[in-house]
Amino acid sequence: MRSKEKAHDYRYFPEPDLLPVHISTAWRDEVRRTLPELPEAKAPFVAAYGITPYDAEVLTNTQALAGLFRSCRQSGAPGKAAANWMQTRTSSRL
Repeated sequence: MRSKEKAHDYRYFPEPDLLPVHISTAWRDEVRRTLPELPEAKAPFVAAYGITPYDAEVLTNTQALAGLFRSCRQSGAPGKAAANWMQTRTSSRL
């Protein structure tokens, strides 16, 4: 069997009915600026409080949980205790 290395090996070709899309740099920068904080950007913030990567992933999956965790931390709650409380009590009620 021969290996496939290029797009033509798979018989890919451009769709003739679709026009090319041109996106301006200014519009792309505007969209990036208005996006909410992504979970990947929140994970280091959450992981800095001594919680496991799994806990960090769970707490940053939604904006609401991430915001609640931030509020708990700003109120003085210990990081791991706040994470445990949020994943048991809060998540079960949500």
